[in-house]
Amino acid sequence: MDINLGEKRAEEIISVKLEKEIRINDEVYDLISNLFGEISGKVKDVELNPFQIVLLLLSTRLLSDLRSLRILATKGYVVSAMNIACSIFENTLIIQFISNNNNESRAKKWLEHTNEENSVWKTGGMLNDLKLKDTKGVFWKYLCMFKHLNPKIMAVLNITGNEKEFTLNPGPETTDRAFFWIGFLLIATSGWIMDIFKDVSNLFMSYHSNKENWKIDYDRIHKEIEGYLKLMLTVIDDN
Repeated sequence: MDINLGEKRAEEIISVKLEKEIRINDEVYDLISNLFGEISGKVKDVELNPFQIVLLLLSTRLLSDLRSLRILATKGYVVSAMNIACSIFENTLIIQFISNNNNESRAKKWLEHTNEENSVWKTGGMLNDLKLKDTKGVFWKYLCMFKHLNPKIMAVLNITGNEKEFTLNPGPETTDRAFFWIGFLLIATSGWIMDIFKDVSNLFMSYHSNKENWKIDYDRIHKEIEGYLKLMLTVIDDN
């Protein structure tokens, strides 16, 4: 099948099967874009502290990554989208780690980091420090399995085989297992970003022209995502 036709067909199927997940992901993107639109240009005359600078820098990257993930996931490219999800996970974790007790010294350390070979902090260390090993750490395990092509998840790629026969499919995925992971990606990344944007909105909400309605939308979407992720934790090991 022509790859363009394959992607179009995958997108048509996924848009029906995962309508709710796509809607939530789009609502999160639109909500955060709205906040950025309100504060863009309004903070240029304000002296920002290191924490606020890091928050805005990483948040801008997060919004771009969220949209990139949505495009790949809804075309059926599960593992490629999972790699972007790793970036989203790590960036949201960094923001949580830095914002813990509004730690400006950590923000300065991140801004002043110049080592090209090592990250500022290890993911496992941040999870332990924030006591998230048993919650977000579960998701991190699976993100790493996909990113580093653990053999357990190769079937999601439609790459299977033995000494006599191989099945290889480098194109879009439209299996039930792929649908599960696409739904997971769309909602989980939205949830991680919503969690940290509570801090962003608290710092910059004074620039918003309709802050009350924004907060109402935030609470509604966040509540829907929380319920979905609680359910996901109970079934993720089966997929």
